[in-house]
Amino acid sequence: IKIFYDRETYDISFYTSLGLYQIINVKYGETIEFPLINNVIGWKDVAGNEMTTSRTASQDERYYAIEEEDTRIVFEGYYALLNDVNIDLWYDTLQEMIQSYTYVTYGDARDILQDSDEDPNNQDNVLLIYNRASVLSTWDAGVTWNREHVWPRSKLPNSISEADLHLLRASNPSLNSSRGNLSFVDGEGEARIIGSGWYPGDEDKGDIARIVFYVMMMWETNINLIGNLDTFLKWHEEDPVDDFERQRNQVIYAYQRNRNPFIDYPELVSIFYPQNETVPQSYIIFEIPLSYRQKNAHSVHFFINNV
Repeated sequence: IKIFYDRETYDISFYTSLGLYQIINVKYGETIEFPLINNVIGWKDVAGNEMTTSRTASQDERYYAIEEEDTRIVFEGYYALLNDVNIDLWYDTLQEMIQSYTYVTYGDARDILQDSDEDPNNQDNVLLIYNRASVLSTWDAGVTWNREHVWPRSKLPNSISEADLHLLRASNPSLNSSRGNLSFVDGEGEARIIGSGWYPGDEDKGDIARIVFYVMMMWETNINLIGNLDTFLKWHEEDPVDDFERQRNQVIYAYQRNRNPFIDYPELVSIFYPQNETVPQSYIIFEIPLSYRQKNAHSVHFFINNV
């Protein structure tokens, strides 16, 4: 370990209603320059205090844009509570909301999926994941269609989560078997195995991404168990929410009393998972002696090789 000293620097993050806009690095005591953005008329801190004077850097800070009214998200119905919550608390608030739900059994899903996954063009059929085939919805012990765990059962945290309707889809038994518990990988065209992963197909990749984001929030799972965050962000943009997903979300809400917020408000994805921020997957903790931790003193940088 080599130790170097320099003046303390801080990360100053700026958020708009669309998510993270910019991170700047400012040294202690320097003036924070607030970005000039169209439709942004001011900035406020995490406590909601409007910035009316210049600020100097003394710690990591987050600031949120005060925007012209027509650029803000207005939450309705199930989500109305979020209108009174600062953006930095949206994730935790939504998590509490969706985790307050009504449990239904895995067996119940055989009947409920007939409604939630109904083909919009044929009420007697369900629309299958991975190939968008429309087949008769009547349950026949899994011969015509069965229940696919988009987030595989073997990678879920507990047996209760296995019955969550939001992560279950009606599926072709053969494709379900081919997928198994493979992680998702990027590709193009039809659903198939690519390398050691599974590509869900062009028409379903966005649906998959929004289910993955829901499972991460609902069941506090690790996205690396089933794929790559950048891939799911890409799929979410390339395959937007459609009427089938909206119908499915509404039907599941009638049974489970919770919703997938990433279907109702797709813009939340860019707010919670900005592409230029990374979440550390592991940590090395060092105890810094008190003499080195005096305010305004020095930062300590650790350069670690061969770890």
